[in-house]
Amino acid sequence: MITCIQAQEGVGVFGLANRKLPVGKGALKLLAPLLLPAVPKLELKGMGEEDKFFLYFALQAMRRASLYVYAPTIPAEIHPNLPFVEFVPSLAEGIARANARVKQGEVLVFPHGGSTYPILPG
Repeated sequence: MITCIQAQEGVGVFGLANRKLPVGKGALKLLAPLLLPAVPKLELKGMGEEDKFFLYFALQAMRRASLYVYAPTIPAEIHPNLPFVEFVPSLAEGIARANARVKQGEVLVFPHGGSTYPILPG
C-alpha cells in the first residue's frame, strides 16, 4: 500500500508520532493480533481518537502488506517513531518498492483518501 500525505502541519498533534514505541516493526507485526482488541480501550496520555484509529488501521494493514508512505513534510527524526510504515523519499521510489514485492497487482486511487472508504467486492 502506498500513501501520499500532504501533511502541511507535519505531524501536528498526532500523539503517536511524538513518542517512541517500546517495540519495533517485527515485534509489532507478531503482536498485532493480540494488540488489536486492546486498541479501542487504550487510555494513554496524549493519545486521541485519531491516534487510536491510525494505530488500529496500521496494525491491521501491516499484518497483510507493506505500507509505504511518501510524506516529504514529515521530518526524518519522526520516522523511527512510526514503525508501522516505511517512509519513501519519492512516489516513484514507493512504486518501485511495491513493484519489487508484487509482480501483478491492482491500483486503486482515492483522491480524497482521508474522507472516503472503499467498498470492495467479496
